[in-house]
Amino acid sequence: MMIELILALYVCWQPPTENVDGSPISGIASYNVHYGETSGVYDYVTAVEGHLECANIRVSRGTWYIVMTTVDLEGDESSYSNEVAIEEIRLLGPRGGGLIGPSGGRIITD
Repeated sequence: MMIELILALYVCWQPPTENVDGSPISGIASYNVHYGETSGVYDYVTAVEGHLECANIRVSRGTWYIVMTTVDLEGDESSYSNEVAIEEIRLLGPRGGGLIGPSGGRIITD
């Protein structure tokens, strides 16, 4: 019998408040949590409603690479935030500051 350990990652973020050009953000419809087992390659995506700021993601053991995007009311998706890596349950991303997305939002890592 083979048993595969499934882990649940609880990913939380601070929503962005302004666009890249400094103008206020309005009309965020949802967020996408992109993740994969290779840095820069995100084979999976979990969509999260705009009013939520956390998501549970089920993954197998190993190292996972995660980035975030926002989706506006027209369906346009932002560029990726910077990447964090999670190995088993140890965070390998930036310490104390979290991820800073392309629009200034933060993924809380501490």
